[in-house]
Amino acid sequence: MYFEWRDVTGTLVQWPVSPDMEPITIGRNPGSTVYSKETTVSRNHGRIGWDDQGYYIKDLGSSNGTFINNERTQRGVIREG
Repeated sequence: MYFEWRDVTGTLVQWPVSPDMEPITIGRNPGSTVYSKETTVSRNHGRIGWDDQGYYIKDLGSSNGTFINNERTQRGVIREG
C-alpha cells in the first residue's frame, strides 16, 4: 500500500506505507517526511499513521485544514482508494 500526494504543479509522489512504520508527517517544515513548498500547506500540516482502526490522518493544527473525501476532519480513518 502507498500514500499518494500530488502537488499543485501536478507532480506525483508515492510513499510506501505499512503498519509497522513511523507515521508520515506532511508540511512545509523541511524535516517533514512529505515536504511541500505550497502556501496552502502549513509548516506542520498533518500526520498519517496506523492504529487499531487502520490508517489514519490527523490534522496538526493547519490553517487550511485536512480533508477526507472533501470533508474537513481533525482526525479520520483512511480507506484504500
